[in-house]
Amino acid sequence: MLGEKLTFEDVPKYVFQDAGQLIEDYSTAIFLEKEFIGSGTFISWGNKFGILTAEHVTNNPDSSRLTCKFNANSQQTLQLIIASYPHALGFEMRYLQNVTLGHRASDEFGGPDVSVIVLPECSQVSLIRSMKSFWQLDGRQKEKLDEALDEGNFVVVAGCLAERITQIDTRFGKIPSVSGIAAVPTKPSKYFTEGNYDYVETSLGLGRATGSNAVASYEGVSGGSLWRVKIGKFPSGNKIIARPFLVGVNFWQGDEVDGVRIIRSHGAKTIYETLLPKLLEI
Repeated sequence: MLGEKLTFEDVPKYVFQDAGQLIEDYSTAIFLEKEFIGSGTFISWGNKFGILTAEHVTNNPDSSRLTCKFNANSQQTLQLIIASYPHALGFEMRYLQNVTLGHRASDEFGGPDVSVIVLPECSQVSLIRSMKSFWQLDGRQKEKLDEALDEGNFVVVAGCLAERITQIDTRFGKIPSVSGIAAVPTKPSKYFTEGNYDYVETSLGLGRATGSNAVASYEGVSGGSLWRVKIGKFPSGNKIIARPFLVGVNFWQGDEVDGVRIIRSHGAKTIYETLLPKLLEI
């Protein structure tokens, strides 16, 4: 039965791994003109498909060159990573649409810092659908919101680490290579509201003592996702299963303190109660 009460420390390691694999199926790295700009999550609503990310990923506050230009005259190309081998799936920006809740107010709180890149009906989307999954925001909306806000067994912060993205030289030029999606499990975290938006904070260690898994920062995870994971068992047998629910979009990391960084994300109410109605209007 899903929702079995186990402490974070009691959850078997394979459950974390299973949850990470499920979440990676919804995740992507986003590049603008072959330069990495952030992470995203494949979502759907109605009969439309898109990428949920942070507003400052699509509208870089410090660089016009790295700002996505969503207009008919745009000459930019957006690229996505949807597999483990070096590649880049391209979209001409002039065919893409952007939906936001407005520009972020500050670096730290950032509210609102949510953006959706609306994908057109095209062969690239068909290819993505054959290889990845789209989290459906609408349908059973109240149930999904209730599940998202309910305290599960643990949460997972997911996204692409900038320090683990490389460029591979090929006869077609440089092609980005992403060494998987970072899906970091942690204990349920601080939840609060500020103005019209809700926020979730998680504390992530940098893992310096774990060899190849050590990271210096979580830069690049902006625009990635936050998932609450419930666990349970099959009706027969003792194998524990993980069931993730999308509960947030990451947008800010704090300074390192004793090997730990705070990751701040917009929460489930921002996504399901504020963003989704706006998406359903288009």
